[in-house]
Amino acid sequence: MDIDQFTFQADSYLEQGNFTEAIRFYEQCIIQFPDVVSVYWYLGLSWLLQGENEQAHTIWLSVFTEGNLDFEPEYLVEFLKNQAKKYLSLRKPEFAQLIYEAILEWDDSQPEIYYNLADSVAIQGNLELAIAHWQTAIELEPNWVDAYLHQAHIWHKLGEFTSAIDCYQHILEIQPNYLVYYEIGLCYTQIKQWELAINCFHNSLQIQGNHAPSYSDLALSLIQLGYLDQGIEYLRKSLEIEPEFAQVLINLLETANLSLTNINENGIKFIQLLLDHHANKQDLYLALNNFLTHLQKAPELSEITPNQTYLHPPTKFYESTQQWIKDNPSIQTNYQQIHPEIDINLTHPQTLDNSLHFSFRFGKKVTLPPSFVVTIPQGRFWLNSPQTQSVIMTDENTFLADLSPDFPILSPNHPDKHPSKHSIFSVDKLPPIQFFTGRVAVLAGLANHIYFHWMLDVLPRFELLKIANIDLIDYFIVDNHLPFQKETLKLLQIPEHKQINIRDLHHVQATELIVPSFAGCVSWMPKWTCDFLKSHFLKSAHLKKRIYITRKLAKGRRILNEVELQQLLQTKGFETVALESMSVIEQAALFSQAEIIISPHGSGLTNLAFCQPGTQIIELFSPNYVYHCYWWISNLLNLDYYYLIGQTLPGWHLQHLIYPQIFSEDILISLQDISQILQIAGIT
Repeated sequence: MDIDQFTFQADSYLEQGNFTEAIRFYEQCIIQFPDVVSVYWYLGLSWLLQGENEQAHTIWLSVFTEGNLDFEPEYLVEFLKNQAKKYLSLRKPEFAQLIYEAILEWDDSQPEIYYNLADSVAIQGNLELAIAHWQTAIELEPNWVDAYLHQAHIWHKLGEFTSAIDCYQHILEIQPNYLVYYEIGLCYTQIKQWELAINCFHNSLQIQGNHAPSYSDLALSLIQLGYLDQGIEYLRKSLEIEPEFAQVLINLLETANLSLTNINENGIKFIQLLLDHHANKQDLYLALNNFLTHLQKAPELSEITPNQTYLHPPTKFYESTQQWIKDNPSIQTNYQQIHPEIDINLTHPQTLDNSLHFSFRFGKKVTLPPSFVVTIPQGRFWLNSPQTQSVIMTDENTFLADLSPDFPILSPNHPDKHPSKHSIFSVDKLPPIQFFTGRVAVLAGLANHIYFHWMLDVLPRFELLKIANIDLIDYFIVDNHLPFQKETLKLLQIPEHKQINIRDLHHVQATELIVPSFAGCVSWMPKWTCDFLKSHFLKSAHLKKRIYITRKLAKGRRILNEVELQQLLQTKGFETVALESMSVIEQAALFSQAEIIISPHGSGLTNLAFCQPGTQIIELFSPNYVYHCYWWISNLLNLDYYYLIGQTLPGWHLQHLIYPQIFSEDILISLQDISQILQIAGIT
């Protein structure tokens, strides 16, 4: 075998990630061709990517110290830089990070190394370390605009607006830019410094006079200070620049009963102002007037408070159920661990953007806690009406944090999810207790009315009960008012007479409260949950289909140019499906038959749990609401996941007036972008 054959075989192992075999081939190559320097570079690289940093440097250093080969350290550095760039382009930032860190041991004077190292670290979610590396790059190259820009974007994303402004200001000292002025203006609006924001938006427009978002946010800033006429005029200007969004606004208002029922008071005032200033624009006038008429007819919601004695919420907590059991040996409880702690390995999604969205930056691995079932004598369960707060209580003063999730839902071990920050501490009182004699099992979780949480957070708790082999359960606490809830409870053979509806009784106590943990954490589940769903709800299916999921009947996250999108997808063999009229069994069968699925973000994608490995997924997001949960399922089931971020109304404040809850934001999809991502996915 000649050297080309040796290196070809070794390189193939290296690209496959089989570093052990790559090392073996490179070592054989060195024995036969000891004078070829590049083989030493690749051998050291193989050791490095296998995690043996010291061994890698020993091999590289041996070439230098032996002195019988033509070696200059800069050649090694250049080789490693090329390799790191390759792994970044392949979306393997963990390998790129290892290589850049190795380069610094040979040459720590190049700012681009720190810059690229920061990129590779940021993609994996370590934003603080990324900021530090970009700062080092700036210290080596003080006028590096892109390094400041990366820092500023992260500070902005983290809500550290003063730090973001400082970075943006450094950029302006080097190179004035209309987008930078615009971003500074947005930061000032977030800290309510309206005059400074207005000045920045004006500066942006002096450089780029047709930037619609600058006009839009300038308009809303002026309105905040009472300059109504001027503000409305600037808003009109922004919609003239982006006429397609003017039509989008009209369409939204015409269907207000579907998309804008949650608009806030400021939004109503703003739309009234638009109406006053556009009386000569017949189409917009009619749409606005219809919308306001709809708002005036909307019934007001009121909460009926029963005339009973309310209770104080708990004031203490245990971080883990096991710690509570350890500290209270006299309590007659039963604890069964069902599954151990589990590591979930992640692969990065594919997209058109050069860098991953923040929502997908969780690194290479996430660890889920063990799952278990515990029996709590005289235990209590409380779930608030919106189903965003819950606690499992062992007595009137204490709750178990690992069984008591609340919103916002964050990643496992997120520092902001410490029990001391639980929302129960902001609750004034709890409703009266409804006591049940016997053994009562808790199945209900958060947001039970949302298909995703019901299927992947709630129902797997029933499987934990079965594995724990707990017999003679008298009642199950569930939410059972929606068709998919009733269907799945029936298929799991949970009798109606044993169901306690948590919507009727928010605070329950039992002689014995049996509590299965969540399969992992809320919204973060292991693969066995999908296997459980398949075993109960999936019938055999063999067809292969290309599916586009429409949300035209939903209240939010609809595709604004869906007709044009459907026409494009139809030419590629896609059929459009509305899931609202389908049973759980029918949805499971549909997704199990799919070879390609395109859908805006929504609960219908919960059915990815029924897909076959290798199914291609293209998820469509609005710019301001990108959530990771279906990428997570794709990782569990080896699905081929892509995402595409669309557009929305110009200007941050206009978006938030029309969509005060960002998760309802509708989406405009570029047909060019969808064609490009279809091409990347190999879909013809």
